[in-house]
Amino acid sequence: MSMMSAILRGLHGSWRLLMLDSRGLAHFESTPRGALTSFWAMLLVLPLDLAVRAIDIAVPSGDMPPESRNLGLHLALYVIGWLLPLIIIYALVRWYGRGDRFWLFLSALNWSQVLQGIGMLLFTGLLAGTGSLVDLGAVAQAPPLNAVVGAFAALLAMGIFVVIYGYEWYVAWVSLEAGVALPIIVVLLDFVTGAGLSKAASAIF
Repeated sequence: MSMMSAILRGLHGSWRLLMLDSRGLAHFESTPRGALTSFWAMLLVLPLDLAVRAIDIAVPSGDMPPESRNLGLHLALYVIGWLLPLIIIYALVRWYGRGDRFWLFLSALNWSQVLQGIGMLLFTGLLAGTGSLVDLGAVAQAPPLNAVVGAFAALLAMGIFVVIYGYEWYVAWVSLEAGVALPIIVVLLDFVTGAGLSKAASAIF
């Protein structure tokens, strides 16, 4: 299978899972080779991640994390933030007795990151647009139209955020077939790892 075919197949499977169609799993390889191929998704997500970084830089913020200001640090944390949770999850999945499902899970999770990256870009863009329309700390003083549009954009952004992590949970749930708890741990690890790396960067720099 050519690389382009593998990418299209992975993205199609990810889209099927986003539509809550578990038959999308058939588009992912459940072998170590297939799982390694899925890491091409890192290159597809990188431009989306850099676009999020560009929005963070363009929108004035006094608490902008160091990785958003330093490209080299940002790229290093991008790789660490992608790989570190997988190492921990691998140990958990084996301990949970679902090691035979790990490669399928890894393939599905990696390719699904592309759609999650698009969602995160929309989320960041909507929040940036909300901030440009209205000061969230003084909504009552904002023009009525700005307040309404800003509130709608903020609610839409929060909805996208929930969908992003709900989608990640669903991917883990259908691919691991390990009940509810383990997919929740997968999502929490992803979220906590990202927040922890950002805090660590803030402490160092």
